[in-house]
Amino acid sequence: MSKAQRDKQPLVALRWWLLLAILNALLATVCASTSQAGRGLRESHKAVVALESLATITEVTVPRIDAWFARAASLTNGSSADVRRQVESLGRDVPALVSQLDRWKNSARALESAGKEFPWEWPLEIDKCENDRLVAKWQADRQSIRVEQTKLETLAPPILEAGTNLLRVAHDIGPIRLPVVNPKNLVATQKRISKLADAWAPLASGLLEMAREARVCAALVSGITETVEEVERHNAAVAQTLRAMELSDVSALQSPNAAEAHLRRARMKFDRRDLHGARSDCTQSLELNPDWTRALSLRAEVEFLARDLDANIADLSRVLELLTNSASGYGSAAEWGLANHRLASAYGLRADSELAQNNFAGALADSNRYIELTTNGFWASFQRVRIYATSGQLEQALQACDALIELWPRSAEAYRARGRTRISSGDVAGAMADFDQALKLAPGDVGTFVIRGIANYDLRTWTNALADFRKASARPSDYSDYAAFRVWLIRARLGDPAGATRELQRHMRSHRVGNAAPWSLAIASFLSGQMSEQEFFAAAVSPLKQKDSEQHCEAWFYAGSKHLFVGDTATAKAYLEKCRATNVRLFTEYNSAAAELKFLEREEAKRK
Repeated sequence: MSKAQRDKQPLVALRWWLLLAILNALLATVCASTSQAGRGLRESHKAVVALESLATITEVTVPRIDAWFARAASLTNGSSADVRRQVESLGRDVPALVSQLDRWKNSARALESAGKEFPWEWPLEIDKCENDRLVAKWQADRQSIRVEQTKLETLAPPILEAGTNLLRVAHDIGPIRLPVVNPKNLVATQKRISKLADAWAPLASGLLEMAREARVCAALVSGITETVEEVERHNAAVAQTLRAMELSDVSALQSPNAAEAHLRRARMKFDRRDLHGARSDCTQSLELNPDWTRALSLRAEVEFLARDLDANIADLSRVLELLTNSASGYGSAAEWGLANHRLASAYGLRADSELAQNNFAGALADSNRYIELTTNGFWASFQRVRIYATSGQLEQALQACDALIELWPRSAEAYRARGRTRISSGDVAGAMADFDQALKLAPGDVGTFVIRGIANYDLRTWTNALADFRKASARPSDYSDYAAFRVWLIRARLGDPAGATRELQRHMRSHRVGNAAPWSLAIASFLSGQMSEQEFFAAAVSPLKQKDSEQHCEAWFYAGSKHLFVGDTATAKAYLEKCRATNVRLFTEYNSAAAELKFLEREEAKRK
């Protein structure tokens, strides 16, 4: 090796810039890939291999660089030939170290590639997997990976800082050329090598610690992969049973997966709003597994929508009893967390049913338990606002609304709730300001247009109400039909029943084709003159007490309004009072009937 060649061979051939670049990519990739779980088994297996490979290469590379620095620091003041042999030996090691760093770089790239294909979301729709043990195992695996991610995120800043410092030192001291054989140059060179060694030491220890954590990550990802494989097998077995059931293969019902297959079919029917079919499948599932809380919970949801509230409360009470009694039997925090979530949901759902039945004390007690147990504090607190407002405790309702807005100042629902409460308490200006703020936070929100429209309707500001209801009816939603009914009421009141009917019929054709709720169709037919009053009241009858009360509340209101518009005040007043007698306080028709009766009383007092 000539002197010119030696002079051109810098120690920075170790490529410190490459080391730092790899380090940045490595930490970013590990943190990203462990914050995402596996879509598909192939990607998770790739991530395990990449993590293990990276850990192995790190554990090999770091000691080799340590040894190189140790040898470089021990250059002696021997003869010229001795020093030259030592330095040339160090130089010969550089390509091997660079090759090792290249392997490290390739391993980091492999991990990065695996991480990009390794999303966190559960690939097999975990919420539709009804096996509680697998759900709990999945959640435990996911939580463990999140804990490990936190460790990596804690490790990352000091390692990156050490790497940045190493790069700065290497840049500051410049290329380290082979020393000319004299004491001064040798000492100066050793000092510069020593500076690099000092900068390398904290980085080396950090990298080794990170390699250990990479192995932990690999084990965790491997564990969650096993869970995915188990769930795939489980789902395949249930799907097979479900297919057999669809083919009416009675022998399939002997399968241990039959209860779950019935429940999955119930969920599919529930999503299609086939409430009768969903309830039937839930019941069959419970015949096979009587104490299955998931089946009981889904049947309770079906019963709530069907307005069979007594059955709904009975099923939810059974869910609460089963979950509470088995609380001590959960083997992991994840299992307890899952049960805790279900407890909270059951209390919240039962509170809704109790509120609909005007059982305010029970609803408030259950809502308080819901707030204690749930992680979804907004909706639990929102429910308590509804309970206070519906029970007439307006001061408490306003205080709860204020607390809600303080915690969630960007929530349109919070402002909408306070606006509605302020209307009830007589603060019209404050209510309208809240509605305006709700629409600023959620422009085009159908719920806000409907609630503000009802407020304007009850205040008899017809033009404003009409504008709000038209905006709401133009957007498909659970509110759109009832907004269209109010449009009809306003136009008929203002003397244009024919135009009102044409607009309502256009709405029903465009929004409800093939998907019309029978009771909504009955209201539309009655308002447009296609159904007689006698037929309308007959359609309102239901064997379910709650449903019967709710449909009659609406029927008396709409029939009374029609009588009012044609000047039959006596019949209108009698019908509106019957609407109030149903005591369905959650319905807007109940409150609008009260507003109409107050207006009629004032008009009668004026005439006297």
